[in-house]
Amino acid sequence: PEHIRKGYDKAISRLSEDLYSKKIHFVFELIQNAEDNEYSKDLVRKLRFELLDYDPTNTSGCDGCLAIFNNEKGFELENIKAISTIGDSTKANLKDLGYIGEKGIGFKSVFAVTPSPHIYSNGYQVCFKEKDSVTKLGYIIPYWVDEVPSIVSQNSVDFNTCILLPLKANLDGLKDQIETELMQ
Repeated sequence: PEHIRKGYDKAISRLSEDLYSKKIHFVFELIQNAEDNEYSKDLVRKLRFELLDYDPTNTSGCDGCLAIFNNEKGFELENIKAISTIGDSTKANLKDLGYIGEKGIGFKSVFAVTPSPHIYSNGYQVCFKEKDSVTKLGYIIPYWVDEVPSIVSQNSVDFNTCILLPLKANLDGLKDQIETELMQ
C-alpha cells in the first residue's frame, strides 16, 4: 500500500541522512567495505580512489565522479540482495572473523554525495536511485545498467569491482573535501 511505501522511503532517507551527518563519511564506509571484502589468497589487496572531472555515467545534475576500484573477488547475487535492503548484510554472521560491517546500512551513506551510485562487479552492472520515480522507493532498487563506461573496462584487468559515484553538482566544495580526505 502507498502509505507503507511512503513510510519506508522516508525511513530509509532519514536513516542515511541522520547516521552520517558528515558528508564525506561515506569514504570511511567504502574503505571499511573494502577491508571486509573477500580476496583471493594469492593477491595483494588493492583499493584505489580516483576523483574525475567528468561523470562517465552521465547522471543528470552531477559534476564529476568519484571512481572506486577494488581487486576483491567481486559481487555475488547475495551481495546485490543485501545492498538492496536495509538492515541486511552478508557480513552479519562473520563478526567473529574480524568483519566490522554488519548493519546493512553503511553503503547508503554514499547518497549524501550522489543521486545514483553505480556498481560494476563480477558481471553485475547496476545502479541505485536516491529518488526512484518508478517504485517511489529510493536507495534500494537495483537497476541494470546496459553500457559499461570505458573507465570501468580499462581497469577491469586489475580490479574486479568498480563503484562510480557521480557527484551532486549543488554541494559546494564537495570535490575539495573529498580530495582533502583522500590525501590524508
